[in-house]
Amino acid sequence: MELTRLPFDQPFRLHNWVVHPLANTITKGKGEITSVEPRVMAVLTYLAHHSGQVVLRETLLDAVWEGVVVNEDALTRAISELRKLLGDDPRRPAVIETIRGRGYRLIAPVVFGDAEPPLAESSHTPDAVRMVAPSARALRLGWLVGGALVVVVLLAGAAIAFRDPVPTVVQAPPEAATPFTTYPGREIDPVVSPEGARVAFAWNEDGDDFNLYVKQTSREKPLQLTQTPGFEGAPAWSPDGSEIAFFQGSGEAGIYSIPSMGGPARLLHPLPYGIESMDWSPDGETIVFAAPIESGGPNRMQRLDLRSGKAQLFVSTDEPMAFDRSPRFSPDGQRIAFVRGILGNTRRAYLADVATGELVSYAGAPAPARDLDWKDDRTLVLASYRSGTFDLWKHDIENGEVAWLPSRGEWTHAPSVAALTGTMVYQDLYFEKDIWRIRLDGPGGNVLGTEPLVVSTWLDCEAQLSPGQDRLVFVSSRSGTMELWVSEADGSEPAQLTDFGGPFVGYPRWSPDGTQIAFSSAPDGPAGVFVMADNGRRALQVSPTDWNTRFSGWTPDGEGVYFSAQGEAGWALWRVSTDGGQPVKVSQHQVLNAAVTPDGSTLYFTRVDVPGLWRSAFVGGQTGEGAEVVLPDIPISGAYDWVLSERGIYALSRRAEGTFVIYYDLESEGIQTISEVIRIANPSLSVSADGSTLLYARVEGSRSDIFRTQVR
Repeated sequence: MELTRLPFDQPFRLHNWVVHPLANTITKGKGEITSVEPRVMAVLTYLAHHSGQVVLRETLLDAVWEGVVVNEDALTRAISELRKLLGDDPRRPAVIETIRGRGYRLIAPVVFGDAEPPLAESSHTPDAVRMVAPSARALRLGWLVGGALVVVVLLAGAAIAFRDPVPTVVQAPPEAATPFTTYPGREIDPVVSPEGARVAFAWNEDGDDFNLYVKQTSREKPLQLTQTPGFEGAPAWSPDGSEIAFFQGSGEAGIYSIPSMGGPARLLHPLPYGIESMDWSPDGETIVFAAPIESGGPNRMQRLDLRSGKAQLFVSTDEPMAFDRSPRFSPDGQRIAFVRGILGNTRRAYLADVATGELVSYAGAPAPARDLDWKDDRTLVLASYRSGTFDLWKHDIENGEVAWLPSRGEWTHAPSVAALTGTMVYQDLYFEKDIWRIRLDGPGGNVLGTEPLVVSTWLDCEAQLSPGQDRLVFVSSRSGTMELWVSEADGSEPAQLTDFGGPFVGYPRWSPDGTQIAFSSAPDGPAGVFVMADNGRRALQVSPTDWNTRFSGWTPDGEGVYFSAQGEAGWALWRVSTDGGQPVKVSQHQVLNAAVTPDGSTLYFTRVDVPGLWRSAFVGGQTGEGAEVVLPDIPISGAYDWVLSERGIYALSRRAEGTFVIYYDLESEGIQTISEVIRIANPSLSVSADGSTLLYARVEGSRSDIFRTQVR
């Protein structure tokens, strides 16, 4: 079949729009620029190169998502977003026509190059339709999509994601972001002063000590405010700009205040368990912050009364594993915006009433959100993983409009906006992980060697060897988004398995016979468990689509998988068959992560409510009421710090002198230290079937700088 042979990055005119595939933008008239997600642009470009032809759904899936796993409704969502972007009514289409049961046809006039588009209606009629069959694969868009995406970097406990269909419109070309700091080491937690002329941030030039600095926009050299060993960060400006509140982690840890021009710091409130971030109220009387209530617990929203020096829980929740971050007062001081997540659930932005602490109805913000700030009383700027990498988005909370904010950097987050001037700063982070191997002379044996196994300039983690120890499955961002990859056991011949294009994908585990792979992902909201053959074609979600789950592992017979999910009685462990069906509850405890011994007699698990690694008899596929702790030092936040093998358990022991792998022998119940692991990233620990190989992800390098721009 003869196909149009034009470069797929060539601009073209579509009716009243000019489409730039390489820039992922559509322009209408002279001033309205619409940004388009790369995968959606790929669908539009393919249809444009086959204008007037019926393109089968299978053809588009193969061309845009070539050879990798993707949900069938991914194409439907892409077409729906294109119609919204182009103002096309599916009932009376003028741009994209749906051919029921077959595919789609682009019916709007298309002209490649600089020529004006024809004004007449398209002359294509159903009698002249040509089919683009699934076998017609001469032109591929994989290189275009991959090249347009940016590297995804996720920290431990990565956020779950899905693509939000709200159109993203930028009404005028934004001001380009410029580097604000380019110092050696890492600059983090930037916050701009109320007048927009100064920026406070934490910086570690070398070593592990972060100190607090203030830099004026007109000067290169910053003013150092603190010199205490340890960590000082999470700054927040007072409303008049005269003071900066910050967290000090050494000595008497807590929230301190220091003059913004330099001087002695004073303790405002002790905080022994750390802090995530804070903000100072516009009236100067309150500081709101996200910090654990108890050691090892999740961050919770708290409010500090500066007159009394007392703090109390703010915006409470009944969910024990909910975590909060990035609280920010609105400029008028009436509301607080913040980010909340629950284990694997999508991190979303929420609003709370300052006077009552009650959540205010709020929807439509790009998700998952990591950080946020207010531009004005009706507009939020969010760092969101909406498009497959962390980008900045502007969201009008009154009319729901969302606009992508072009930025520079690989992982842009922590936006801070001066409401008076629109000056914005944000942090760009580069984070590299590689997969390392520890070779042992047997289960719990001596270390024979430690070396890198999978190395790239991208993020590689969560690896597991197949039962036959001849193949490797792992998570990587080398395609531009976090996806599953397989390779030979030595890391050679890597091949991409999935292409969800943005949503979280992780925790892959081989079936006992090595023919299937189960994993977690969240393509449409709640996190689910998926199973696919090891050749990667299509994945079946086996957990209920409306449940939020965390994948634990396979049943010993390979006919089902275990996952934890939250019900009316709290979190519990469930089993479901790999061919679908109704899940069966199998635990009597608040189970977060679990594994069953190969003989099916014992369940080892971590709990939502109590630290430690526990075990319980497992009779007839059900736990009894009794349970005992076997490794008490695993915190709730370290639920995935262990892995069960045939003879023992390998777990991480986090000590003051470093992080070590320990081995718990199931028969003797003895514990021994195996090896220290340097710069380990979690979750990542796995062990081969014969106990001779441990795999983990190691942080090889990171850097962060601060950028500055204007938000209109």
